Amino acid sequence: MRVQKNFPETRRFHFLDTSVRLYKAALKGDWPAAKEVIDKYPDAVTYSITRRKDKVLHIAAAAEHTGFVKELVKRMDQDGLALPNLHGNTAICFAAASGIVPIAEEMVKKNIELPMIRGSKRMTPLYMAVLQGRRNMVAYLYSVTAFIRLTPLERIDILVACISSDLYEIALKILKDYPELSTMKDTYGKIALQELAKKPYAIGSKSQLSVWERCLNSCQYASNPIFLYLHAC
Repeated sequence: MRVQKNFPETRRFHFLDTSVRLYKAALKGDWPAAKEVIDKYPDAVTYSITRRKDKVLHIAAAAEHTGFVKELVKRMDQDGLALPNLHGNTAICFAAASGIVPIAEEMVKKNIELPMIRGSKRMTPLYMAVLQGRRNMVAYLYSVTAFIRLTPLERIDILVACISSDLYEIALKILKDYPELSTMKDTYGKIALQELAKKPYAIGSKSQLSVWERCLNSCQYASNPIFLYLHAC
């Protein structure tokens, strides 16, 4: 492992041993081992311990060790929780991708702004969870993300991705909250209703209006040709 330049010069000779011990402890979920290191070097919770500049919280979140994360978060301040790795991802991005809701909850309790911090490719943790199809995580992150503060493009990207990932309950909630998104184009030129039309099995039967149809009807899109197609499915 290459010695990281950001490690304090006075403790530089401790870096390799400290980094390896923290990395192994986080990977295994061995909190007593990590605590021993952190008690001696409290600032170690903020150090980059991999070539990707992951912190110990990144590793623990990726390894899905909820108990470890809970104890570690107690030792960290809000700024520490928001530290990114080399790719710009904070630890909550790792939690979002893994789908372990309690891990994300522990982080957000300490820093409510974490869901709004963009990571790799300027993606929010919510968008990352949607792309991974993490249903429970998506539901949680949507509840703690200030969706109104996202750009219109970010919102429509998330909506279309929800439909593509078969996360219809969340997509429906978004569409009810922001009906104007239904006919907007996402980054790739896709429209939410067109994506939905590709999945007729999600629409409902002819004899019973689906939740989607009721929502679209309430949004006054009944004359939209895409809506007419959905109604005929």
